[in-house]
Amino acid sequence: MRNFISSDLEDILCYIPLYLSSMLKYLLRGVLIVDGYRYEISPVECELRLFILLEGEATGKLLRYDTPTKTSNVVVLDGLVFPNGVQFSKDQSFLLYIETTNCRAMKL
Repeated sequence: MRNFISSDLEDILCYIPLYLSSMLKYLLRGVLIVDGYRYEISPVECELRLFILLEGEATGKLLRYDTPTKTSNVVVLDGLVFPNGVQFSKDQSFLLYIETTNCRAMKL
């Protein structure tokens, strides 16, 4: 593999599928290393939700929405890691929520 110069950086990323290119940008914190050469990438163009998924921070919350007042000021559960699914049982006796990063479904 040849050594790339910095002006070729965008050409390099064009050969990587878009989603992998974005992941690479975040995984390396804006730095691309090719054949021992370091290239700064600015700006980082990855969607925030992908960064949250990769970071693994427990910053997610399950909020209760009050329909009459149109507010969601009650935190039912916090410290969730990339929560992205919620469902009540048919009889509404329990609630399931999904944490993608932890690869689990939890019952509440």
